[in-house]
Amino acid sequence: MAATSSPPSASLHAGADEEDESLKDLGPCAKHYLDVQECLMNTNRNWIACQNAVRLLKACHELNKEKATSKEKATTIHHTSRA
Repeated sequence: MAATSSPPSASLHAGADEEDESLKDLGPCAKHYLDVQECLMNTNRNWIACQNAVRLLKACHELNKEKATSKEKATTIHHTSRA
């Protein structure tokens, strides 16, 4: 009895949709993430050769985390000052 499975194109499309959602979650850092992925692909997954791209991704995440924290503090101050 043959096992049933979805056609390869359907599973590839589902993977692409999941990747698109992951990239959206990265927001402004998505480009840096893709740069890291491309570097790893071009260097046979040599992390040492890709450290510059990794540092840029890390810096982007840290910068955006700081912005989010500042925005949350501003929102909290704004809401408490209205009370």
